[in-house]
Amino acid sequence: MRRAGVLGGMGPEATLAFLGKFHARTRGRDEQERPPLLVDIDPTVPDRNLAWRGQGPSPAAAIAGMGRRLRHAGADFCVIACVTAHGYVERFEEEAGLPLIRMPDVIADALATEGRADGSVGLLATTTTIEMKLFQQAFAARNTALVVPDEGAQEALMRAIYAIKRGEDARTSVLEVAGSLMARGARTLLIGCTDLSVLGALNLDRCRVVDALDLLADRTLTAIEGSDIS
Repeated sequence: MRRAGVLGGMGPEATLAFLGKFHARTRGRDEQERPPLLVDIDPTVPDRNLAWRGQGPSPAAAIAGMGRRLRHAGADFCVIACVTAHGYVERFEEEAGLPLIRMPDVIADALATEGRADGSVGLLATTTTIEMKLFQQAFAARNTALVVPDEGAQEALMRAIYAIKRGEDARTSVLEVAGSLMARGARTLLIGCTDLSVLGALNLDRCRVVDALDLLADRTLTAIEGSDIS
């Protein structure tokens, strides 16, 4: 088995949600047959959203440093339990010395493979992720469009994301934004911010919900046990 290195702490609860989803996929195996993970949970990584707006330092060096620590600990490849952080990984593989499985590509591949990428995917993500076009570019490469919240709904979603980071209940606000995307034609809803995964399942009538962390957990396990980590 390969060893996966998990870059976490952005935020910590989102990383715990990923670990729970990952280990749920091997439940039922004998304990010694379940794959090990190497995890670095570092909440001191600079705020990705503030950095994008020039209001704080870039997290790129801290992210690369986490990768180097995981490589020294024995990791064969890395995953990041934060979508927005993927906007700062242009030189990660060179600086950390490890391959990185990129979540936006994992999500776009999975939806396209399932034949559900029909242009009606509503995106719940940080404003930074949207402005960086992390998902838009990945989906466009697979001939798929995304529906993103309007300005007011996106502002409400960002307030909800930071509330979740503080441990507050923001489910009602998130559901309202989800409803606005459904009203604009979304029939699949993508949870594209890992902090939103902390809320647990969002059960919506007439709308399938896809959690990016679920798909990353699937891909991580495949890379550990399979022959391809690209």
